[in-house]
Parts: sequence; structure tokens; C-alpha cells
Amino acid sequence: MASIKGVEFRGVKSFSGLDGYGMEASIYLDGKKAGHYFDEGCGGEAHIDIENVTFEKALNARAEAFFKEYPDKFKSLKLFFCILSEFTDTEKTYRKYTKKGYKILVAQNCLIESDVSSSVVFSTSKNLSDADMNKLSAKIPNAHIYKSLDDFIIA
Repeated sequence: MASIKGVEFRGVKSFSGLDGYGMEASIYLDGKKAGHYFDEGCGGEAHIDIENVTFEKALNARAEAFFKEYPDKFKSLKLFFCILSEFTDTEKTYRKYTKKGYKILVAQNCLIESDVSSSVVFSTSKNLSDADMNKLSAKIPNAHIYKSLDDFIIA
């Protein structure tokens, strides 16, 4: 499962909202249920309910550790969960395409780089070599190459 610094979503349910796609999931921290995430898909902020203060402090610490890699970003727990939501969705797309025989997924994660909440996924030929994939991804700004489910774990 997609995980950032030991934080992941489980029991993910996606649906169409009034202004895009929504998502509901349980928040897990190191395998323990820490809260609930609900994005109505109506253009507003997601609702995040944390089980207790201990989990809230731990989640904030993990988010802070993640954002050290992006020092110019506005840092918030809501943004962290928004990034995790996009990451989880990209993993879902990766699983879907690997079942169809594609071995590599190239995704452009716009959220981390530009504060725009979206990932763009590029489809490729099933026969594309790793070298050709690297050439293709070099032409795409902020491209990330996913070759296995291990690529969806940010430690």
C-alpha cells in the first residue's frame, strides 16, 4: 500500500463528488488505526478526524519529516494527507495497468511541485524498454517512474 513515512490509507473508497472525485479512508500510522479521512469531492478541504492527541502529534511529526524534503512548501497536515491521497490514487492506477501487462508507470505529480492537486499519468507501450522509458520521463517535468509496488513507499 502507498505509504509516506509510515502513514497510509486503508479501506479506501472513491466516488464522484459535485466538483471532482472524493475519497474516504481510514488513516493508519505504523499499522495502527489513527483516524479517518473524508474528502467530499466538492472542492473544499478534506475532513480529518484523528483518534487522540498522541496520534495527532505523531502524524504531525511524520508530516514535518516529509516536508523537510520540500522546504519551500507550506507545511500542514491537511496538505500531507492530500499528497497521500494522490499517491494512493496513483498506486491504484499502477495496480490496474500492471494487470493489463504494463510494467512501468510514469506519473507527473503536480501537487508536490506546484500546489495543484492532481497527478497526470502517462500510458506507454507494453514493449517500451527501461532506457526508452528513462528518455521519455526526462522530457516530462516532475516525472516519477514506478516499476514496482515498493516505489509507493516513502520511508
